[in-house]
Amino acid sequence: MRLMTLGDTMNFAAVPLGCAIRFRRGEQTVTAIKTTINTVDSAVMLHGIDAPQLFTSLAAVYFQHNPEVFAMPDLYFALSSDPDDMIIGRERNFDRGHLFIYEGQGTLLSYSVGPGSTLLNIETGASVAIGAVQGEPIEVTRWALVATLFDKPITLFTHPDDRPLRFA
Repeated sequence: MRLMTLGDTMNFAAVPLGCAIRFRRGEQTVTAIKTTINTVDSAVMLHGIDAPQLFTSLAAVYFQHNPEVFAMPDLYFALSSDPDDMIIGRERNFDRGHLFIYEGQGTLLSYSVGPGSTLLNIETGASVAIGAVQGEPIEVTRWALVATLFDKPITLFTHPDDRPLRFA
């Protein structure tokens, strides 16, 4: 018998940067991406039902007490191409959860670290200061985190709400 799964249980320290993970935080199941902030491993929380601190970082010290996570390396972001969900050529809004596509610099997710915002490169897992990126990005306000199972895409969740993506 064959088992199809979205990932595998791993110790947080062994999870590669940029990998999506799921873990328990209190009563919540949280989906996050592993990153580093000032050379310290961290996770940027993307989703959790009623989770109050989405698009904020959770320091690795949390994972010292709860090291096992469910690593999902094959998840991907699907971006809406609907004109209402894209901002092109206007002032950028670095609200948490927005994605920014910069030419030659990757796709970056805005999240909060302490009092300010920073960006997470969703391809590499690297945290990037807002002032370090150059050029005019395309800002995407609606996206989904998607997995492929049995050769079919499965939407795990859609940001900023549960409405399906529209493609124009």
